[in-house]
Amino acid sequence: MTTIDEFQSAVKALKEAFFQLESLKAERPVKPKPVRKMVPHFGPASPTPDRDWGLNLEDCLLHERLDERIPGGLLNMAHDALSYTTRGIG
Repeated sequence: MTTIDEFQSAVKALKEAFFQLESLKAERPVKPKPVRKMVPHFGPASPTPDRDWGLNLEDCLLHERLDERIPGGLLNMAHDALSYTTRGIG
């Protein structure tokens, strides 16, 4: 038969396990999702003769590129690198 003390200790253990699970859930890193503001429309008024994207570092850091020819994803790479250093993996 189970006593009241056993029930109380089981409740305390369950409560501690729940709070530990909640703290681990809060520490999970969140990856930024790719966002693309607009699709470029190249035409005779394109700024470069090869009809290439106008790239700068800030734009590459802020916006994920879905085209393989265009460098992008620097924000994801930096986020992954920081998550490894802050978690202490290595």
